[in-house]
Amino acid sequence: MMSMIFIPIFVPGSIRVVTASGIRQPCTVNFPNISMAYLATTYANGTAKGQSALEFSNSLPPIRRDSGENLTAHIATTRTTALVSRVIVGGSYLPVPNPCGICAYRVNFTAPSLRCSGDINATYDFSTNLPPTHDRGTWVPILNGALGINYTLTVATRDGVAPNMNPPVAVKCTAYRADYDVRVRHDNFSSHIEILNVTSGSRLSPSLGPDPDPLDLALDGLAQAFVNAFNGSVIFDSQYDGFAGTPPSVAYSPMMHWAPSPGKNSTLTWSNLTTSLPELMQNISLSLLSEQFPSKNQTYMAKTQTECLMTKLIYEYDSSRLLAIYGVAWTATAIFFLLGFLFVWKNGEEHNLDFSHVVDERHLLYSQVPSKAQD
Repeated sequence: MMSMIFIPIFVPGSIRVVTASGIRQPCTVNFPNISMAYLATTYANGTAKGQSALEFSNSLPPIRRDSGENLTAHIATTRTTALVSRVIVGGSYLPVPNPCGICAYRVNFTAPSLRCSGDINATYDFSTNLPPTHDRGTWVPILNGALGINYTLTVATRDGVAPNMNPPVAVKCTAYRADYDVRVRHDNFSSHIEILNVTSGSRLSPSLGPDPDPLDLALDGLAQAFVNAFNGSVIFDSQYDGFAGTPPSVAYSPMMHWAPSPGKNSTLTWSNLTTSLPELMQNISLSLLSEQFPSKNQTYMAKTQTECLMTKLIYEYDSSRLLAIYGVAWTATAIFFLLGFLFVWKNGEEHNLDFSHVVDERHLLYSQVPSKAQD
C-alpha cells in the first residue's frame, strides 16, 4: 500500500484549470426603452420664453418647429446634447455596463438611424454656403452644416492644405426610426457591440402635435441633438494653423484628420461623410445601452430574460495520465502482495506482528550490539 502514497503527488498534474467559452445560460439583461428616457422636452403657448407658441416656434431653427393649429416646440434636453457631443468627439459609443462578467447576449431596441447621399453635389450652392475664401484673407471655410425641415441635414466640406484646397463635396442626410438587433460582448476590461441587423422604419418628423407620443418625442430628441451638432461653420485659420473662433464639436472629432505637411499648414482630411455620418448616428443610438442618458424616472432601462453565452473557469483532466498513475500504483501494490504471499509460502509461516513479539525482537536486536564497556 506504500505505493499509493505517490498518488496525491502525481494526480494533481493531470488536472488543470482552463477557460471554457460558449456556455449557454439563462440571464437577465437591460435594454433601453427610450419611451422612458428624458431626451427632449416640449414648450407650448410660449411658456418657455413668455412668447406665444407661434413666436417661440418661429424663433427656433426649422427642424425644431411643429406645425398646425396647436403649435408645440420640442428641443433636445441639455444632458442629451452633452452626451451626443461626447460620442461625436470620442468617435465611438459610450461604454456598456457589464452585468455578467465574460459573456455575450443579444438585445433589441428602437432608436434613430441616418441615411446620407452625395447626389446633391451637382445642385448645391458651394459659392454661397461654402465659399473658397473668407473676408479675412487667412480664413478658409472647411465645413458648413444646415438644418432643413423634417430632419434633413446638409453638410458641405472642403479639405486639403490651405490655401490650395481640394474641391468641396456635400451630402444630404435624413433621419429615420429604426429597430436595432445587436450582440453585446463583455470581457474583464471592455465591452463591444456588434450590430446584427438594423431595420429602418418611418422617416422622423418634427410634427408631433400638442401631446406627442413618448417614443416619438425621444427619437426627436436624439435626432435633434445630432443634427444640431453640425449646424454652423468650421473655419480654418491658415495663419495660425488652427480653427477660427469656436467651431462645432464635429471639428474636434475623428471625422477631421490632421497631419503635418512640409509647409506651415497641416493637411486636413475629412472622412467620407456619406458613410461616417450614418455610423456616427449609429454610435449615438448604441450609446443608449450605456444607461447614461437622462430618464423620466429612475432609469429608462428595462429588463428582459435572454440567453447569455458565458465564459467560465472549469477543471479539465488528462484521462490517460490519470489512469496511468492509478494503474501503476495498483500494479505495484499487486506485485508487493504477490511477493508477500511468496515469502510466506517459502517460510511456511507468516511473520508474527503482535506487539509483544515486535518488542521482544527489538530487545534481542539491541542486546546483540556490543557495548563500549565490554571493549
